[in-house]
Amino acid sequence: MANILILDDSNDLLNVFKIILEINGYEAKTADTKNKFLWELENHKPDLIFLDINVGDADGRELCKNLKQKEETKHIPVILISASRDKLESFEDCHADDIIEKPFSIKDIKQKIESLLIKS
Repeated sequence: MANILILDDSNDLLNVFKIILEINGYEAKTADTKNKFLWELENHKPDLIFLDINVGDADGRELCKNLKQKEETKHIPVILISASRDKLESFEDCHADDIIEKPFSIKDIKQKIESLLIKS
């Protein structure tokens, strides 16, 4: 079972993600702040990460860039999520593996996860 970590400042969205992922056989850990995200990252070693671009105390693009520069985390696929298409257009600059624009479909989430987990 793959372990997926989600960072978003919306608890409603985190709950929806968690339910979707668990129904589809994944273990889901959630974080609504940068500090909680870093704790979960260290303690649960995710197989894939979803990062919201705009989190109250962090920029998901910067977190992604930092993850991709570190030897111990650069292999973890990262999917950026945002309601702003303009912000998602720069996803390659931070070396994210994929993007999801809000609102999203369950089908899109499943396809992106399956595709990235097969590659890694």
